[in-house]
Amino acid sequence: MKLEYILMGAVFIVLFIAVEINYCINKKKGRNGEDKRRIQKIAAEMLDNASFYTVVYANYQTGGPMITRYASYIVAFRPMELFVIPIQFSEKEIIPGKGFFLDQKNVGGVDFSEKPWITFLGKNGERLCTFGVFADNTSCSQFEPLNIQQKEEVERFQAFLRQFAKTLSAGI
Repeated sequence: MKLEYILMGAVFIVLFIAVEINYCINKKKGRNGEDKRRIQKIAAEMLDNASFYTVVYANYQTGGPMITRYASYIVAFRPMELFVIPIQFSEKEIIPGKGFFLDQKNVGGVDFSEKPWITFLGKNGERLCTFGVFADNTSCSQFEPLNIQQKEEVERFQAFLRQFAKTLSAGI
């Protein structure tokens, strides 16, 4: 066997191990970590009665191999109401945009057809917002800089969504 192949294999193994170690470190940081507290603090600053809301990190990606567009959100929810805060990043700083409510007054439907994304539609069928809420968020690029593990919150969000969509379709 040629020495070059052995060296290439060794380099590949070392890189794989380094990536896995980094992923595990970031996942551990995400459990009740600093990033989770930061998004909760932003939501609390923008909402009255913030303690009555569950806060999750959400994102959306669209595009292809050459160009991918990213959008990130803080989503606070309680029965029949969401408050969505678009966010951007500058280095490690989270910069919140103007938040908006999604509730029975302005949402006409919820579209689940583009898994894993959830699209909220207005009363006239227009797209209001699209995002996904995932249990495992680890920092892997400048466009995905947060380490947030939110398994329990995602389970609550899914239960919320089922009830929200059911209520909208019933016209309650």
